[in-house]
Amino acid sequence: PTSGLDSHMAEEVVKYLVTMANSDGCKRTVITTIHQPSSHAFSAFDQLLLLSEGRGVYLGPAADAVPHFSSFGPDLLCPQYMNPSDFFLHVLGVDECAHQRDALCEAYNLQWPPASDDTGKLLEASMSATAAQKDNDSTYTSSCLRQFKWLCWRNWITRVRNPRETHMMFVVTLFFATVMGLLFFQIDNSQKGVQSMNGLMFTSLMQMSMQQMIPPIQVFAADLPMYMREHKSGQFSMTSLYLSKMLCDLPFQLLIPTVYSAALYFFVGLPNDCLLYTSPSPRDS
Repeated sequence: PTSGLDSHMAEEVVKYLVTMANSDGCKRTVITTIHQPSSHAFSAFDQLLLLSEGRGVYLGPAADAVPHFSSFGPDLLCPQYMNPSDFFLHVLGVDECAHQRDALCEAYNLQWPPASDDTGKLLEASMSATAAQKDNDSTYTSSCLRQFKWLCWRNWITRVRNPRETHMMFVVTLFFATVMGLLFFQIDNSQKGVQSMNGLMFTSLMQMSMQQMIPPIQVFAADLPMYMREHKSGQFSMTSLYLSKMLCDLPFQLLIPTVYSAALYFFVGLPNDCLLYTSPSPRDS
């Protein structure tokens, strides 16, 4: 969860995970993978698992990891003012410590013996049964209403935190309205004008449809891996995601065509009548 963050923000994320583990007066297990944490972030961990090339090196309290390493010789003694996580990464990554690393892995295997073939088969069968049951189970961690509520909140927050996208939509809409208005400026009331009006309506419908359709497709395609990962973990259904996206996009789906038609209406020179502008059916002018 700390990938791409600076040390301060990574420490804040770790603090929040600690709060989650101890909230509501009960203990929870939070398992996370972290690479090269700061000393403050490392001190927040209770248990630590170190791996090297897929092999176990250490599993136990994080505070006991440094004494455990030092028990394998002076070469594995962590300097006093060095970040323990940096020391562990150095020992587990450089070729000069390959011999000590093998000794650590052997000690790990003695303390935590590998599972036998029968145990591995039972574990694999249990995982397959659990996965099959999960595939057949349509329940989620929360109700549909709760999923819909929080997905709407997240989508709306995403919209609010990205005002540039909304501003660009308005700029593009006004630009196309101006271009179309200049091309079909003040259409006269004649047979030729009727043909021009048909072309204007067809072009405007195509332009508005494509403008409203392409940005959501691009954004949804970019976020699809995240949505699928959250959906497979049982956080929400795709129906709740679709309905929440539709609801949050609805105000913009209505506002953008309104701005476009309002600007284009008077450019083209349609009847200056509010009833005609808002009427869903054609009327004689």
